[in-house]
Amino acid sequence: MFNNSKAMGVPDVCEAEDWIKGNKKVNTVYVAEVFNTRHGLEELTADEFAKAGLDDLDGEGTREERQFRLWINSLEIDGV
Repeated sequence: MFNNSKAMGVPDVCEAEDWIKGNKKVNTVYVAEVFNTRHGLEELTADEFAKAGLDDLDGEGTREERQFRLWINSLEIDGV
């Protein structure tokens, strides 16, 4: 499995021994790296971006900061 992930260009975030131990956090980080490297999704076109309503964001912060803010707001946590 790790040889395949190296061939796909996934960064080394853990060793095979760490994966086998079954630590949920380590396994989650590994799976996230695989998804971030080879997610299989195509980039949005400008038209799709506009239809999703993402072109009228407030412009504050980086793209990641805005996405994180939208995600936190979607959780509807009291006091946040």
